[in-house]
Amino acid sequence: MAETFDVVVIGAGPAGSVAAQYAAEAGLSVAIIERRTRVGEPVQCGEFVPGVEETKAIFDKCGDIDEMFNVPSSIISKHTDEIIVHSPKDKLYKVPFIGFSVERKDFDKFLAIRAEKAGAKLFTSTHARGLKNDTVITTKGEFKGKVIVGADGPLARVGSWVGLDGPTLLAPCILEELPGDFEPKLHIYLGRWAPGGYAWIIPKAKSANIGLGIQHNYTEQSLRKLFKKYLEHLGLGDKKPIFKSGGLVPMSGIVKKTVSKNVIMVGDAAGMVMSSNGGGIVPAMLAGKIAADSITAHIKKGTPLDKYEPTWRAGMSKPLKNAQKTQRVADKFFKSDTQFDLSLSIVGRRGLERGIKCRPLFGI
Repeated sequence: MAETFDVVVIGAGPAGSVAAQYAAEAGLSVAIIERRTRVGEPVQCGEFVPGVEETKAIFDKCGDIDEMFNVPSSIISKHTDEIIVHSPKDKLYKVPFIGFSVERKDFDKFLAIRAEKAGAKLFTSTHARGLKNDTVITTKGEFKGKVIVGADGPLARVGSWVGLDGPTLLAPCILEELPGDFEPKLHIYLGRWAPGGYAWIIPKAKSANIGLGIQHNYTEQSLRKLFKKYLEHLGLGDKKPIFKSGGLVPMSGIVKKTVSKNVIMVGDAAGMVMSSNGGGIVPAMLAGKIAADSITAHIKKGTPLDKYEPTWRAGMSKPLKNAQKTQRVADKFFKSDTQFDLSLSIVGRRGLERGIKCRPLFGI
């Protein structure tokens, strides 16, 4: 017999846990279905989060978000104050940007625990296999919900069960955490090291996340071969990694539709990624809160569930679309490092700052 809830959230990442927390705080019964045994593991992310003030500036129509991003200092690994962009020919562009790296496994666990404290029930090691009307079929039984939240990442399987399209372009990435003392700056490398994408150094307390993501149609070299060359360029090829990981980053922009029947999509599943800087944690959490508010209004007041669509778009689509436009401009120059280097010199530091902060690249 199926367990019955108001809301069944599939995925205990930032989007799913935040949606579950706020729905539970509103008095709804909530289940979180998570396929992994331990929330947040393995880590598949660079672990960088923009500061609250940077987030407010980017998503200035999302209201008061301070409480949502109030995380314990023990989860913060290292504060950063600048993003340094490296052109293909190693010209540097320094962009002021306040943020911090986190221990992502602890960050995700904190969000899930916060949802549980609000009243949500977490079911780990539970794989969602399909959806039949309002019932989620899993490896550990059936879960019935008035609303189903697809927070299951870039492959967006939940949305596909009701005819919703997920991201169409997924960029593979690879990363290693390497020991060492790194300055409090986030470094981004464009061009030859990461064709169609970018490489990064995200500093942590006693280490750094070194990563690289590409678009396969921009290179015939394997991701692992490019990553090896990148590490050698940094002089880190002989470092023994603390851990290795990889994943997929949605690069095709926000999807056309995020609601169908009793299902709504949030986070990576809906392409909610700042594609000009790769950031997905912040938009995932913002969408989770908006989803919870929309679900609460639907269940308690009879407000149509599809009101979620215009609500999140009003608060989030402009900066996400700006980021997508910046990425598309970059795509036009990726195939030639000389051309790309020239384009960066034309855009300049101010233009790069606008792009990174999800504003129109040329102020238009």
